[in-house]
Amino acid sequence: MSATWTGNAADAACVYFEEFGEILHSAAESFDSLKKNYEMVAHTVFGVAETVKGGLMLLSDLALEAFIAWAAGTEAAATGAGLIGTAAAYALVADRALKAVATYEKIIKAIDLAIVITRPLYAECAREGATMQAKIKKFPVPGKSYDNAVV
Repeated sequence: MSATWTGNAADAACVYFEEFGEILHSAAESFDSLKKNYEMVAHTVFGVAETVKGGLMLLSDLALEAFIAWAAGTEAAATGAGLIGTAAAYALVADRALKAVATYEKIIKAIDLAIVITRPLYAECAREGATMQAKIKKFPVPGKSYDNAVV
């Protein structure tokens, strides 16, 4: 620009664009940091979602197994097929219920862990966002409008 434009306006424009470029360059570091943090949050949330999905699938399997065992035990008791069969079926129901509670606890712990892991990342994103906002507020603004009676 300086090769084709000379004078006070050209000098002021060069200073303006140099300052503007420096601020944009420094903001790039903040964007890179934000990108890293958001990627880590996304991976963590995805992993927790997969864990919860697997846990819910296991819970539904356990519930179905418990229902089938309960129905078999109830039928065995109603038909008099045997006290041992009924007791075994109800024991299986109790076992599946205990496994379901344990699975539910694991799901809750996974969600809690994800919150613990992502909280500092969100805080870092907020800090970087505030830093970027401060840098943007420092963007150079031209001093005055161009006021020339001849033009």
